[in-house]
Amino acid sequence: MGITSVAGVPVQPQHRATCHCGTVELLLDLPDGIVDPRRCDCSMCRRRGAIAASVTRGGL
Repeated sequence: MGITSVAGVPVQPQHRATCHCGTVELLLDLPDGIVDPRRCDCSMCRRRGAIAASVTRGGL
């Protein structure tokens, strides 16, 4: 089981994510929450304190 809430907000089984500019949109299956989180090293994510996680190819 992974992380099931971030800053008090529950992680939904399906999560809608976008790239930084919003042009690309993904629907991710996260049935076990955020598994194996890590920090993204790009400057935008570092400023926002964002985390990154992976999903299986079938979870996209």
